[in-house]
Amino acid sequence: MSTLILIYHADTVDRECLATHAGDEMASAQAVFPDTVRQWVKDRSILRKWRAWDTVLLYTHDRSVAPDPMRAAWAARWLGKRTFIADAQSPPVPLNVVELAAISGRYLSDSLRAQRWLKQLDVDLQRFEGLLASSSRSPVLDISHPVAYLRTDLIVHLKAGGSVGHIAGVLNNLERFTGATPIFFTADSLPTIAHHIETHHIRPTSQDRWMLRGMAASVFSSYYSRQVMRLVAGRKISFIYQRHCLDNWSGAELALTHDIPFVLEYNGSEVWVARNWGRPVKHEAVSLRVEELALRTADCIVVVSQPLKEELTGRGIQAEKVLVNPNGVNPDVYHPGVDGSAVRGKFDLEGRLVIGFIGTFGKWHGAEKLAEAFAFLIKRRPDLRQNTRLFYIGDGVMRSATEEILERGGVRDLAVFAGTVSQTEGPSHLASCDILAAPHVPNVDGSKFFGSPTKLFEYMAMGKAIAASALEQMDEVLDDGVTALKAVPGDANDLALILERLTRDEALRARLGAAARKAAVERHSWREHTRRIVEFLKGRCA
Repeated sequence: MSTLILIYHADTVDRECLATHAGDEMASAQAVFPDTVRQWVKDRSILRKWRAWDTVLLYTHDRSVAPDPMRAAWAARWLGKRTFIADAQSPPVPLNVVELAAISGRYLSDSLRAQRWLKQLDVDLQRFEGLLASSSRSPVLDISHPVAYLRTDLIVHLKAGGSVGHIAGVLNNLERFTGATPIFFTADSLPTIAHHIETHHIRPTSQDRWMLRGMAASVFSSYYSRQVMRLVAGRKISFIYQRHCLDNWSGAELALTHDIPFVLEYNGSEVWVARNWGRPVKHEAVSLRVEELALRTADCIVVVSQPLKEELTGRGIQAEKVLVNPNGVNPDVYHPGVDGSAVRGKFDLEGRLVIGFIGTFGKWHGAEKLAEAFAFLIKRRPDLRQNTRLFYIGDGVMRSATEEILERGGVRDLAVFAGTVSQTEGPSHLASCDILAAPHVPNVDGSKFFGSPTKLFEYMAMGKAIAASALEQMDEVLDDGVTALKAVPGDANDLALILERLTRDEALRARLGAAARKAAVERHSWREHTRRIVEFLKGRCA
């Protein structure tokens, strides 16, 4: 029986949970993202896919926070003989005519009230912009009080990825440099947050959950701010720390209305990300306006790379309030002593030379380039076929394209896909590898790559040999021939050459790994990363 999993409002599928609720066939079912379905519509191949699958399962991590998938629901009904809607929390529900009508009705209702909400949003933003323009803010920092950490996105069931590491890295270290345990506001729990940290879950109610694309985040922002103010009423806050996300002004609102120091962690423009790596946001001008409000209100903006600082100063943001602070790692969790033997046994990697990659298969990660390079490597060195494996740890949008490249290159049988593993299992999976690859690719619009890949610092702390792209900050952090071997970004042939060099030289692998570990411990711990934030803010809000 053929099964298709159609993913919406999620980057991965939790196949283990899904198999528990929907059957073991989910473990191997084909999974596609909305981009794929849109391409089928664009090239009209969807006409040939009428009821092509016995079962189509619409999947998101948690239906209670996800917008209803109106278009995806109709697509599922077209593609499958039987259709269901499911999440990682509960058994599938038949996507019958009644359910489809309910989804379509909610979508229509939101369409009718969208203009009213946009007008109200304009009024609210004008008020905050007026407060900012008329304010001579000089908030006083008192670090004896707790920090309010705002994680404001609606991404739930997130088990792994750079954002998980970054959030935990800062949150778990804040109390080392302040006088109290921080307060964490989030839509969902994260597996790596210290258990003693006070955590409040903020999720939209049915009245505050919108179905329209481009509306859900801004409606949630208004609700989120009200909930934070309710939860901290009567308490003193040292400063607000917000991880920037699309259409959310909560940190700016709280800072402006309560005169609290405000730190904004800015990992890039979400409008740019949507435009270049996803689907352009619906109301781009409004989203940019919200972004500007947050940036201009912040007393301190933490960015992970110099290109991000250059972008902000180019937009008129004061350079003196921007701290360039690369990502980091917990060297006590990621270290050469981690045992990877169980992972090797599970995936039949014992006695083999393993080239590893960990990530969420984003369009910037270069997982497909690694697949190309591996195919070139095996073609150049067929003797490696028997004893060399490519190990992908993670899941995401570009996984299908990566598998197709491996298939065309005749090496799909030499690649192992672990799927998504929890952040806590990441170190043991990395420990199972001999070589770790970070094949990131340049930005598609020609702008500077602005990332600071968390995986890079995790690789370094593991003491493994690294093959990486010589791309912006990655090129600055790594010393070619000392802590890693570097390839021309986006050049699969060049990457294949350095992989070949690493496969044949065990002593080189050991030397590179030891030097990388030393650099990670000395310069790139999350503890130091967090200390730099607090010290910088002290200088800004003395």
